[in-house]
Amino acid sequence: MDILGAIALGTEKYQKGAKFTRLARSKPRVLVLEHNWRQVIVHAVFQITIMLALMYFGQFMFFNGEGQEGPFNLVTPGEGRDNDRMKLDTICFHTFIIMNIFNMINCRVLDTAEHTEKNVFKTLCKFKMGCPPRPEHSIFWVVMAGEIFMQQLAITRFNVLFGTQQLTQIEQLICWLIGSLSLPINLIVKNVKVDNFGFVQNINLERVDPDEFINRFIGWFDGIVNKFSNVLSGDSNDNLEEKYHKLFMTKADGNDLVPKKSGGPLVGLLKQALEFEGAIVSDEEIGYNIEQADLKHDMVSFEEFMMLKHMCT
Repeated sequence: MDILGAIALGTEKYQKGAKFTRLARSKPRVLVLEHNWRQVIVHAVFQITIMLALMYFGQFMFFNGEGQEGPFNLVTPGEGRDNDRMKLDTICFHTFIIMNIFNMINCRVLDTAEHTEKNVFKTLCKFKMGCPPRPEHSIFWVVMAGEIFMQQLAITRFNVLFGTQQLTQIEQLICWLIGSLSLPINLIVKNVKVDNFGFVQNINLERVDPDEFINRFIGWFDGIVNKFSNVLSGDSNDNLEEKYHKLFMTKADGNDLVPKKSGGPLVGLLKQALEFEGAIVSDEEIGYNIEQADLKHDMVSFEEFMMLKHMCT
């Protein structure tokens, strides 16, 4: 459903000169902007709150307890209430999908010039003149109708395939009402000041920072895994050095040397060699180590290449 939603949103025709035309982004500093984070975080809090309420307190909302053998939730299984438990899981599943179907409408208008466009239906209901008239954004409507159709089949006809229970009309109506709350919640989102999300400017999804804890941990873990794999596969240090030598020779000249100059292949070779060991090192850090090595010549031999690799680790 995420893929279908992305297709529906990504195939919408560009509207030149529209008030809420998407902003030009030449060489963006970050991938996700503050108003995008505002949309994601507020709706995530809303959806998580709804799901926790249904999972822990759904039994009190949908089951009166007559003829039952005790309460149930995520912590308490509830003996003899397997059917009720499955029905509550179906309600959670159905509500979650409906919330995201309505949120797909919200996502059509995200980054307006003022970041305050509240009417998400402004262009959604435009029709092309003709006989019969056709909606301008037909792909969006087709995808949305297809998702709703498949979701209804999942809880009405294909219960065994999807592991769901039949829901009554009242239960379905409640799910739809809860899911539709995504639209008024979006009005609240638009009233939250973008400045409150300035802290996300430090989150850069487009650049690998080797000093970040998660990258250092992954590098350390990958190094352990690679060493363990080498032991199991019988790769010795000599075999690893042979791999490094083959890598080095792919860029070496006739004298088995690689130029040290900035922008040359040396940085890329060192980066690939470090990746063999699971290390994540930035180009800047590799360049710094090359300068610190104070090499006497403009060309680097394989022995000097290995020395540089050890310096970077």
